[in-house]
Amino acid sequence: MGKHAVSSADEASVNPSLHQALKTLYVDKRVPQSVGEFGRILLIHGLFHQTWLVLGWYTSPLNVWQPHSQAKVNEGTDAPVVSRPWAPSITEYAQWRSSTCDCLDVLHWRANALIGLAAGREHPTVFFLHLARIVILAPIDSIRIIASASSGVAAFSQTALDEAKNEVFRWAREDKFKARLAVVHAGSLLYHVRRHSIDAFYEPWGLFLSTLTLWAFGIVAAQSAPLPTTRTEEVSSGDDESVPSFIHIDRPSDDELIQLYILQDTPITALLQGVGDLCTLEGCRKVLKEGCRLLRELRSWDLGTECLTQLTLLSEAMDV
Repeated sequence: MGKHAVSSADEASVNPSLHQALKTLYVDKRVPQSVGEFGRILLIHGLFHQTWLVLGWYTSPLNVWQPHSQAKVNEGTDAPVVSRPWAPSITEYAQWRSSTCDCLDVLHWRANALIGLAAGREHPTVFFLHLARIVILAPIDSIRIIASASSGVAAFSQTALDEAKNEVFRWAREDKFKARLAVVHAGSLLYHVRRHSIDAFYEPWGLFLSTLTLWAFGIVAAQSAPLPTTRTEEVSSGDDESVPSFIHIDRPSDDELIQLYILQDTPITALLQGVGDLCTLEGCRKVLKEGCRLLRELRSWDLGTECLTQLTLLSEAMDV
C-alpha cells in the first residue's frame, strides 16, 4: 500500500498533469524537469486560463449579491446594479496578474537559454511568451472594440464605446508600467515574426493583436496632454550614466534598457522599424501599415485575411 503510494507520487513528479505543473509553477516558480517545449506552451495557455478565471470572478457584478435562503417572486430585483470595476484597481487580481508575469519570466529564462544554444534562433515558444504578456497586460477586448468601431467592421453603442475608450486611456496612463511592458512584448513579437516566422496558423492572430496594442498605446500617448520635456541627465541611483533618449522596442535590447523604458517617469521614445516614434499620430498610422505588410508576408492558409482586412480599413480610416 505504502509502496504503491510512493510510486504514484514519483510518477506524478515525473509526468505531472497540467494542473500539477501549473501549481508548481505558481507556488514554487519552477517548471518540472520532464516538461518539454510543447508542455511549456500548454503551461502558457494554462496561465491564460487561470488569469481569466480570476478576472471573471472579481469583475462579475453578480458576485456582490448574496443569495437568500428563501426564493422570492422578484428575486432579480435584489441584485444591485453596479458598473464593472477597472481590473488593475482590484488588489487581488493585480496580485494574481503579477504572479502570472513572474511565472512567464520563469518560462522565458528557459526559452532564452535555448535561444543561446541555437545561436540566436528563436523557437515558437517565444512567440507565445510575448503574446501572453500582451493578452494579460493589455485591455485587448476594449482595444478591439475601438478598432472595430473606427474601421467600420462592427457597430457598438456609444456607452460601450465610451467605456472601451476610458479603459484603454486608463491602461496607458494609470497602469503605465504594465502598459509599457505590454508594448515591449508587442514590439518583440513583431521582431519574432520578421526574423523567425514558421508560417504557423497562430502567427496572424498574434501579429494582429500586437499591432493593435501598439496602435492603441500610441494613440493615447499622441492625444494626451504633453508630458514634461525636461529630462534628468543622470540615473536616479546617482551613477554616472546618462538616461537614454530612445529604445528600439522591436529589436533585442538589454534588460537594463528595457527596465529604464518601463519604469522611467520621464518617457523614453519608443521607436519601431519602418514606423519611427510610436507615440505620434504618424507613428500610429505607420504601425498599422507595418502590421499589414507583415500579415501579407505570412502564408498561413489565408488565416490572416480577416486580420489584414480590419487593419487595412483602420489604416484607411486614419488617413482620412
